[in-house]
Amino acid sequence: KGLDFGNTRVNLRYNPSLTWFSDREEDDNDLHHELEAGLHHDFSERVYLAVKETFRLAEYPELIGGDGEDTSVVLRENTDFIYNSLLARLGVAVSEQVTTSFSARHILLSYDDDDVGAVRDYDKVVIGGDVGYLVNPQNTASAELRYADTDYDLDERDAESVQVGGSWRTILGPNTVASVRAGFET
Repeated sequence: KGLDFGNTRVNLRYNPSLTWFSDREEDDNDLHHELEAGLHHDFSERVYLAVKETFRLAEYPELIGGDGEDTSVVLRENTDFIYNSLLARLGVAVSEQVTTSFSARHILLSYDDDDVGAVRDYDKVVIGGDVGYLVNPQNTASAELRYADTDYDLDERDAESVQVGGSWRTILGPNTVASVRAGFET
């Protein structure tokens, strides 16, 4: 749940996971770590800043398919990796009915294996904004716009994209919400 300091809330979560293998000779265990930290500060009733950091250090075993004889196939290589995501969001309630938010996110994915990393490692930066309109107490319409720049180790995989979308959210009851989202990406 975190710590509440009035206008500021801080959350920290650590989730370790240990997998032990009885029949794997070289390395009989894999240890995964996930650390998540969050900060939410209300500057006023209408303006807030939220920052969230997610870090994963993961070990995954090599999976072999087939009968172990002539038909063995590598289904997944040993792909230990580091994943890091930093998200910052500034939200502003323009009026009782209109809200806006602006966000920036940096994502890093880095594999330990150089051959896998040469194809799959990336740095991604996403910036964007949302506008929401409270139609009535049960219904909210929103629009969103995002720009993403993805940089791979292999330059020919680099990509830039623009995402445009909209959504409709309806409160059906005290514990039930329905939402529909649509959009496109260039």
